[in-house]
Amino acid sequence: MRLRLWFCCLKDRTNTVIKLKNENQNIEYKSVWKDEYLKWVCGFANAKGGIIYIGIDDSGKIIGLRNYKKLMKDLPNKIRDILGILVEVNLFEEQNKFYIELKIEPYSDKCLW
Repeated sequence: MRLRLWFCCLKDRTNTVIKLKNENQNIEYKSVWKDEYLKWVCGFANAKGGIIYIGIDDSGKIIGLRNYKKLMKDLPNKIRDILGILVEVNLFEEQNKFYIELKIEPYSDKCLW
């Protein structure tokens, strides 16, 4: 399985803003990245999958990330090296604020945290 990295923007080709979904059991917002969130990645992989947005607060407001370039490089490697799984990592921008989407697919082999 290959590691997939996409750089996207929040607006589609018609310049329409894409709406974010509310938090639920498969979607989680985090304002900053902390390594303790690897447990969320592992939990989503062990269940039905999910999405973690980094740079968005709990109310769904995009607050942005200053270190998004470093995170885009480090997160896929850290998740692969520590948990042994691959995730899709996407970068989005809205009004000069960058945030990251981690798409975690369910895995048949359970990851451990």
